[in-house]
Amino acid sequence: MYNIFLDSNILYQDCYFSNKSNKLILEYCKSGLLKIFISNIVILELRKQYENQLIKSYNDYENSISNLNKLNVPIVKKKIKTVENHLKSFDAFYSKLNKIRNFKILDYKYEFLDDIVNRAVYKLKPFDHNKTELKDALIWKTYSTYAEENHLNNCILLTNNTSDFCDKNDKKIIHKDLLKDSEKFEVINASYHFIKSYASQIETPEYTFKKYIEAINISNEYVNQIIKEHFEKDINKAIESKLEKLHPSEFIEGIRYDFDIHFRKTYLDILDCHYVDYEIINNMAIIDGCVVVECDVEILDYNFIREDENDSYLSTGEDTFIFDVYFNFNFYNNESFDEFEINFIEVNTIN
Repeated sequence: MYNIFLDSNILYQDCYFSNKSNKLILEYCKSGLLKIFISNIVILELRKQYENQLIKSYNDYENSISNLNKLNVPIVKKKIKTVENHLKSFDAFYSKLNKIRNFKILDYKYEFLDDIVNRAVYKLKPFDHNKTELKDALIWKTYSTYAEENHLNNCILLTNNTSDFCDKNDKKIIHKDLLKDSEKFEVINASYHFIKSYASQIETPEYTFKKYIEAINISNEYVNQIIKEHFEKDINKAIESKLEKLHPSEFIEGIRYDFDIHFRKTYLDILDCHYVDYEIINNMAIIDGCVVVECDVEILDYNFIREDENDSYLSTGEDTFIFDVYFNFNFYNNESFDEFEINFIEVNTIN
């Protein structure tokens, strides 16, 4: 999965992810196809820049109305939201984004300070001799530390600030001063360039479904619940069929019953699942594993003395059988399931 780390300049004119490329990247994130990380410093920068744009635009609006009035042009002044209300909407937007599973706002750590002061003194990137970029140093340190601590791969720094972050001769490579922190990052200079390079791969059915199913977490517990809710009748039918064919001679450790007996299920309970795995084929997964089934079984022995055919077998007791049922079924994009198949059933224990 691609991990996108956003710099401020990518969203300067698009803090609401409205343009085509940013909007598509956010849609990929919401769909679980990639992860977006953004520093709280980036959000503060965007908020301040957005506030400045609002104030300027409001002033321009007021000046335009004033100038038109001076020209004796009648204007009906529209009631519009205040700057404060727009900023509340901005805060609510990013608060909502932060609740998305694959969107994460990262806070900088105070322990970064010593390292950043050292970089500033010795003019190590992202500092240089012409300017002091404290915020860029904090953003990079936050991103590189998070990527290293969480063992992320496929990390992309989305920024057009190549002078501070990149090698002088290759704008796609992190500067050597910054590689000491992390070698995990590729640099892409615009959202459109990311879409152009990776959209065809991200949108393949297999990639899309793989990310979808990873987000669901196909665990033993999850599959066990599916089987209980959707395939318990299949399990019952298969166990009954197994009991009809079961013979004491099949039990490895001794024979407890006479040879002319029958087993009849009286109660069945699906306990848990083991060995769950899956294989993705285009936009479908085949899930397989083993479900443990507890079954109360009535023992019917042959009746040599009987009055009619209905008395051919008599109940001689009851035991609890534990079965291992090996299965597979199809799993689809809308969390629907079909074609439950039992590969084989074996007796685990008899109590």
